Amino acid sequence: SICFSDMGNEADYIRIDWPARQHPWSFKMSHDPMQQPEVHSPAQPYPSIGCGIRVRQPHLDSRFILDVNVIDGTVMAPSIPFTKTWRMRNTGNAVWARGTRLVWIGGDRFSEKDSVEICRDCVPIGEELEISVDFTAPEFPGRYISYWRMAAPSGQTFGQRVWVLIQVDSSLKDLLGDS
Repeated sequence: SICFSDMGNEADYIRIDWPARQHPWSFKMSHDPMQQPEVHSPAQPYPSIGCGIRVRQPHLDSRFILDVNVIDGTVMAPSIPFTKTWRMRNTGNAVWARGTRLVWIGGDRFSEKDSVEICRDCVPIGEELEISVDFTAPEFPGRYISYWRMAAPSGQTFGQRVWVLIQVDSSLKDLLGDS
């Protein structure tokens, strides 16, 4: 309303309070036809600060940088405890708040925990952090993989999935002895 009244003679304009909904595959759209249009309703209008300026919504994201230790395919003896560490970067446009966690999302479960708190303080945008989880190699030989992902304090997961992939070899237990 403010912008409308500042833009000249009201007789020159037709006021449309909410955008008309278009079929996603309409060829009359004014944007890339391969992109889905954003559809907003009066209950959920475009986020803006006025005069058509959109506010960028906070977006949590993470990117895997490096396996600090226990690289994929590491061979281990059965029942050996170990710690896996990943280096992750905050690639979103929001700070990772206190209570952000790395959570188990699937695969083999060979950690006593299903989540670990990543830090006691916030992680700024663009910063990297090393995140560690304690595991115990399974008792039986085979290939094991456990998948993990970042989660906001609300529980919403975000960012790239990371994993630990190990090979348990019972012959290593004989080499190490029954200690």
